[in-house]
Amino acid sequence: MKQSKKGEKTTYIITVVIAIVLLCMLLVFVNVQHKNSNSKNTTSKITTTTKRSIKDKLTIDDKTIDIEVEEYKTPWGVTVNYEPLYFRVGADDRLLKFTSVMDKNTYLVIEKMTEEEYRKAYDLKKTEKDGEYTLASRVIQNGQAYLRVVKCHKTGIEYDDVDMRMEYILKQLS
Repeated sequence: MKQSKKGEKTTYIITVVIAIVLLCMLLVFVNVQHKNSNSKNTTSKITTTTKRSIKDKLTIDDKTIDIEVEEYKTPWGVTVNYEPLYFRVGADDRLLKFTSVMDKNTYLVIEKMTEEEYRKAYDLKKTEKDGEYTLASRVIQNGQAYLRVVKCHKTGIEYDDVDMRMEYILKQLS
């Protein structure tokens, strides 16, 4: 009789171990399936890519200063140098936005346009005042790329420095 109980106990232990192994395998399988389904349902955000850090010169108020810029290439093929100490960059498949580190309402937006949109807006240069901010927009053709540029900055002598840094970015596009 003792051998029968010992055999049942061994069978019970083996059954429990097999059940635990099967549950672990099921858990791993469900987890892998969940990760696969999450990766299929997400949309990837297109961002700019940093190429390298470059030293350059900028003239502000008849003074030449050394600046350190980073080179970024947009997903739509435009390369732009900008100063990471003064601007944060955000991008998607049609826009590139440089937002001032000091004032989130001071920004430079570069928008990709179609040739048809460019032809309709050709020679569009517009400057508006909105309270203490100046909003300037224009269109630029850069090789095969057609771009609309909107620049917004505070009006005043203390913000001319930021405006000159935005113009540095725009000179590369012309």
